[in-house]
Amino acid sequence: MARTSGMTCVIRSIAGIVVFAAIAAAPAAAQSPAPLAADSVRRALTDYADRAEALGVSGVLLIAAGDDVLLHRALGWRDPARRVPNDTTTLFYIASMEKQFIATAILALEDEGRLRTTDSLPSFFENVPSDKRAITLDQLLSHTSGLGLYGWDPVRRDWLVEDRDQVVHGILQSRPAHPPGSQFDYQNVNYLLLAAVVERVSGLTWGAFVQQRFLQPCAMRDTHVGWDPRVVRERMAWSTGDESEVFTMADRPASWLRLGRGVVMTASDLYRWIRAIDKGVVLSAGSRRKLFTIHASLGTGYGYALGWFVRADSTGAPRVAFHGGDYGAYHSEMRLYPPSGRVMIALTNVGYRGRSITETLLNGAVMVSRGSPSPLPLLLSRDAVAEDSLAGEYESAAGGTMLVSTLGSSLVVTPVTQRAVDWLTHGDTAGWSARDIAGRNALRLVDGLKAGRVDLGLGGPLRADLRRELDAEWSGLTRVGGRLKSVQLLGTAPGTDPGEQLSLLRLKFERDSLLYGVGWKDGTLAYTRPGVRNVIGTTVFAAAKRGDWVTYDWTADTLASVTLSRGHAVAKAPSLVVHSTDGDVLFTRRP
Repeated sequence: MARTSGMTCVIRSIAGIVVFAAIAAAPAAAQSPAPLAADSVRRALTDYADRAEALGVSGVLLIAAGDDVLLHRALGWRDPARRVPNDTTTLFYIASMEKQFIATAILALEDEGRLRTTDSLPSFFENVPSDKRAITLDQLLSHTSGLGLYGWDPVRRDWLVEDRDQVVHGILQSRPAHPPGSQFDYQNVNYLLLAAVVERVSGLTWGAFVQQRFLQPCAMRDTHVGWDPRVVRERMAWSTGDESEVFTMADRPASWLRLGRGVVMTASDLYRWIRAIDKGVVLSAGSRRKLFTIHASLGTGYGYALGWFVRADSTGAPRVAFHGGDYGAYHSEMRLYPPSGRVMIALTNVGYRGRSITETLLNGAVMVSRGSPSPLPLLLSRDAVAEDSLAGEYESAAGGTMLVSTLGSSLVVTPVTQRAVDWLTHGDTAGWSARDIAGRNALRLVDGLKAGRVDLGLGGPLRADLRRELDAEWSGLTRVGGRLKSVQLLGTAPGTDPGEQLSLLRLKFERDSLLYGVGWKDGTLAYTRPGVRNVIGTTVFAAAKRGDWVTYDWTADTLASVTLSRGHAVAKAPSLVVHSTDGDVLFTRRP
């Protein structure tokens, strides 16, 4: 059925350009007061990091001005289940940020005269089909080759397990999405072919090339390419947050579609790498300029360079280069401001309702480092927060139920019923009845799929094409996961289009677990989506004053309208009051 999760990185990267472009283009006087002294910046950033952690951020933040590290701070939990906190040696999977290693490798080989970026694919691969013979390395580097998506398995919700030759053959034999050079289309396949070129030209495996040419000379001892899961597992951050599955990359199979298991590294090693590029340690001056020159324009003054998105001035010189990476709840972002050498890094292992928070997180760090007020709310210090536990299951007389747990000094609230979902996600229960019905119908749909009758409980037969797609999808899910063991309705949220609703179910099979989205349009089944992002999720409330908690909407970059406060004990049971645009709702803890 319809699926968009494979395009998450593309959408976020382009959105990042638009949002950041607006910040970078603002007049200096409007951006902030006069610059702060270094010690004041350190204090402001430390306070900002404290607030971010209390509001649910988990990962590592590193902010530096050239060689002066202003903040290097670990936040949250490496492994929440075992209460193991993150520290500055925690390893994070960087996903698509590996592309800048690949782009640098190609330019390093060009510096040595072993290839040219104007070379076309037949210079490196045999039996290249005629529709791809004109594709050049430049086009691969700038995502203008015309190649489309390859290798994503929608049933397993992961990349196929294939070796290098299988991947290269599959990409070359796949149908192109566009004519070469005609338009920008961010696709991983471009950089997979480039990594294969590096191997063929250098005679080394990709991991060995990176180790010998980059990691050893730059003293990057905490970066792992082609790594052994047994060696690094205990140092890896777990992908947590709102995903249906908690995992580390050590649990994922190696595949050339992610260059083995991808790159895992610390924020400090990523900082060393960015500084080495900026200071011209790994590339010639000409290649460094080429690396940061826009090759695929995405608007006035910004576009894709080689492995980096770039915002440039009127002369084409880069003002900021940046890139992100997303996989599960691993979300990362790096920024380099070439004129000043400022570096900003966020490596996280948590999202916010299925989306990355790194862009908002770094934008806030920019603000406070320039002397502007913190966008995050003022919170109580950890020492001032009452230690008594409010954990438990709470219910309201209006029909809402929510689960409350504690994480450090914060409260983590998970809605259980549709009314609680509405109160916690958008503070308004208007139309909740239609969403409640949609959720119940989603449960009936799954019951029908399990029984072999997809129209069971949906009030009539389905279109023949929709029925076939559902049957094929369910057959694939049960083939991979085995027998369905349990179903949990998380709730229904408004969709992106008028009249659209999205019901979320957690399906547990014998060998698999996933979030299953059921989309409705004007009350009629419109699509299903295995592996959908959790747009409901949990809400982290931080103590603003004794007995009061606030939360932050990381997607809207604003203080959320929903707050919590301690209520009066009812029959000696603790209570919490949810304050929303719908009014105040009293929740009392069950015995």
